[in-house]
Amino acid sequence: MSVITAPNSMEIEAKLRRAWRKEHRYFHIRGICLLLMWLIAFALVNFLVDWLFQLPGTGRIAVLVIEGVVLLWVIWPLWLRYLRRYDPVRMALQVEKRHPGLQSLLVSYVQLKDPKDDDTVSRHLLQAMRNQAVEFTRKLDFREILSYAELRRIFIASACILLLSGLVSLAWKDHVRTFLARMLNPNSNLSYPTRTRIEPLRDVVVRQGETAQVVIRAGGVVPADGTLMLQAEKGDWQKLPLKRSTDGTFVYAIQDAYRNCVCYAKVGDAVSNQAKIIVVQPPRLERAALTLHYPQYTGLPDRQSNDLSVEVPEGTELRWNLRIDRPLASAQLLVHVKPVQPEPAPATALSTTRPGGASPQGADDEVTQTVQMKLDPDGQGIQVIQPANKPFTYQFVWVEREHAFTYTDEVRHGVQVLPDGPPEVEIILPTGDQKATLRKKLDITYSARDDYGLAKVYVAYSINNGKEVRYPLTPPPTTMPTTAPGRALFPQGDQRITWVLRESIPDLKEGDSVTYAVEVEDNYPGSEGPHRARSSERTVNIVSVAEYQQYIFEQLGLLMQEVKDAHKSELDSSGEVKDIKDQPAPRGNGQKQPETRP
Repeated sequence: MSVITAPNSMEIEAKLRRAWRKEHRYFHIRGICLLLMWLIAFALVNFLVDWLFQLPGTGRIAVLVIEGVVLLWVIWPLWLRYLRRYDPVRMALQVEKRHPGLQSLLVSYVQLKDPKDDDTVSRHLLQAMRNQAVEFTRKLDFREILSYAELRRIFIASACILLLSGLVSLAWKDHVRTFLARMLNPNSNLSYPTRTRIEPLRDVVVRQGETAQVVIRAGGVVPADGTLMLQAEKGDWQKLPLKRSTDGTFVYAIQDAYRNCVCYAKVGDAVSNQAKIIVVQPPRLERAALTLHYPQYTGLPDRQSNDLSVEVPEGTELRWNLRIDRPLASAQLLVHVKPVQPEPAPATALSTTRPGGASPQGADDEVTQTVQMKLDPDGQGIQVIQPANKPFTYQFVWVEREHAFTYTDEVRHGVQVLPDGPPEVEIILPTGDQKATLRKKLDITYSARDDYGLAKVYVAYSINNGKEVRYPLTPPPTTMPTTAPGRALFPQGDQRITWVLRESIPDLKEGDSVTYAVEVEDNYPGSEGPHRARSSERTVNIVSVAEYQQYIFEQLGLLMQEVKDAHKSELDSSGEVKDIKDQPAPRGNGQKQPETRP
């Protein structure tokens, strides 16, 4: 069964669609105007906040994110929720709301324009209703459901805000340009224009303990006072006053800087950028090893010392192996040596002395020697070798690589040098001069000592005060060295030797007088070595056998007389002690005597 349609029925459909499109345009225009007002309001707020508080890059990003979330939340209720899909029934209801005289005729037309075959609906009645709807709406403009005049206030408000923002942009072009640059580039450090202009502050790098000067140069309208905001590591911000100097700059000096700081300046209406005050700490020793390479004549093995102040024998070679906590450009060893003081001259009528007995000018001055130290490729390992021939003190000088700062170690380490002294020797037996025959085997006991050993021992003798002859002794086999060439061969302490006179002096005869002494040498290799020492002299008179026997009897007589004298003295002393014991105890003297009972 066919459906009868009214003429020009598509006209109502087209008019409803045109009304829907106008509704869409209406809400788009209104939404854009409202969004524009919100954007301008947010931009103004951002500008004021960023200008007043000089937000960092992260702060600006946070503000933009918050405002973006707010805009998304605002767009829905003000714009997006009004944008609906085309619905002819909804549009028909809006038209009938505008034209109440239609009395639901247009809605009925839309709802029943394509009815299915239904015996309950009269097709002729439906056709009449549709024809009537077309006739009644022919002169109506469905787009009148909305009027652009309702957007007048929004248009005016948007235009005013836009005009105001344009005027602000023209009046404060530099400010707006800076604001846009800061917002579009969060890493930007541009500052807003001010009547007072501050040149960008630069980082200050100083050595620890030195004075760090922060120099602020300002232009434009520059007041006499300013403020420096300073924050030390792990500290609070400090507000420090600034005074303009005669050259127009502001200078603040941080005495004895010892830790890093951050600062910025406020002068007039201008705020500078933040600058760092970097305090470079002196290099620190992470490891210090000192190897003592003793001279060969001492026979001592090398030794490691953890102490940088040492006491060593003369001629010891000091080998430093150091490790620093940061790379160095160079390193030096400052060696301070005091000059040897001359022996004071005897006072004469022409000699003059300083008041108070002071030394002549320059006598106490030190001589400083700079020794370049060897650096490893990484700049942290250091080696140096220095001989110790005289006592000296030393310091380390570091030149760190990053900033080329020079640091001199305040601690002076000392090296005490023990000079090699001469040996000591003395004849113990015989105690004095004596007589002997040509067959005499002279037993000599001597005591000899040296710091590091004895290299040679001689018996130096002369006959009848003639030319002196040195007779070398041979060391015992057990003292022969095995590993250290140049070591002493003779043992130290009390030693006994037997000297057969006739073997050393074949032409010796009765009536001769032999004067002898023991001489020793050490193995010191210096220009003044070896050091020698000589004992006191003894004399042996060569006599006949009869004279020697008489000499022996005389010596025995003297010994017996000494024994008798000693025995008599002992008996006398024993008698005196016995007499003292036999004497009764004295009474009186204020002491109460013990009572005795019968």
